[in-house]
Amino acid sequence: MKRAALFVLLFLLLTAVCLGQQPAAGVPASKEDVEKLFEVMHVRDMMKQMMDGVLKQSRQMARDQMKKNYPNMPPDQVAQMDKMMEDMFTGLPLEELLQNTVPVYQKHFTKEDLDAIVAFYSSPPGQRFIKEMPAVSLESMQASYGLIQQYVQTTMQKVHQRAEEMQKEDKAKPSPPSSQKPN
Repeated sequence: MKRAALFVLLFLLLTAVCLGQQPAAGVPASKEDVEKLFEVMHVRDMMKQMMDGVLKQSRQMARDQMKKNYPNMPPDQVAQMDKMMEDMFTGLPLEELLQNTVPVYQKHFTKEDLDAIVAFYSSPPGQRFIKEMPAVSLESMQASYGLIQQYVQTTMQKVHQRAEEMQKEDKAKPSPPSSQKPN
């Protein structure tokens, strides 16, 4: 679940159009240029909204797992687990995570790039995109959840089956001769 939260954060932070992995030519973007992009994109608000949504979804997934693994868990223990989930998400240093991404943007975008991206995100369609992105991301994750869960389950079954086959193959191999010499 922690991995899902980090994935969502990274996804949100990288919604800007990627211009490739090669170093950008031209005037490098400054920290202020990146901060302006974050401001225009309402990144802090989006991160908060996404974290709230991910918390809700993660809490439900955790409850489902608890019901499956511990069907007789009392409600007060379920509440404690909910509190643990909430603490995990509210304790995440979002501002620090955001500041750690500034050099990444500076590496991949020039000042000119960020000015153009800021111009788009400042436009009505850009603002609409920003406004709808948290809901689109959450709904996309929800729409994909069943397929991903099925894929992981199938993959794990294949891994388990292959591990069993390997164990059988090992047992079928003759043991190497003992290196001990009789006295």
